[in-house]
Amino acid sequence: MKTERLLIAAILLATLAGCSLYRNDRAYIWDSEYQKMRDLYDQCGSVAVIEEVLRDHRWTRAQINEVRYRLAQDYSLDEKGMPRGIDRERPVVKTQPRAKLGAGSSRGMSQPVTSPVYY
Repeated sequence: MKTERLLIAAILLATLAGCSLYRNDRAYIWDSEYQKMRDLYDQCGSVAVIEEVLRDHRWTRAQINEVRYRLAQDYSLDEKGMPRGIDRERPVVKTQPRAKLGAGSSRGMSQPVTSPVYY
């Protein structure tokens, strides 16, 4: 009897702990509210601006995450909020001078020395 109570208490605590860990993950938002944020994203093109506006309007972290998730799905955004498929600046890599290939002289390619051909 006592072990059953302990087992039930452990399951209950684990469930509550799991819920509290993910309570700020995502929350439902109305489609009309999302449409406003989507229109704003169309105008400014920045997820950071959207998040700032939502914070100013006292939206919860969970609601902001939901808007961010839906924008990422609709516009194919990466985790930083940048559209996928757009070329970004590539890091500059210093390269070593290439070694010269071939057996030519420094003034150009020389003709191979062959014996004369007699017909």
